[in-house]
Amino acid sequence: MQWIGMEYAAIRQAVFLSWQKNNCKELDYETVRDYIVVITRMTGYEEADIREYLENSFEELLWDWGYFALITGK
Repeated sequence: MQWIGMEYAAIRQAVFLSWQKNNCKELDYETVRDYIVVITRMTGYEEADIREYLENSFEELLWDWGYFALITGK
């Protein structure tokens, strides 16, 4: 679930920056789809690799809900 939260936050930030770059104009479906495809392909690792990354990057493998909420903006 943490990995999905990080992917979501990356996609959301990329789309926001693209929207800002386009002078706050509405983004078309293809642009958003392209960001989703690129980011999910870049972060599409095996389960063991994801687990290793999370173990090495954070104090605890399972995050507190507050940290997850901070990352996802919810």
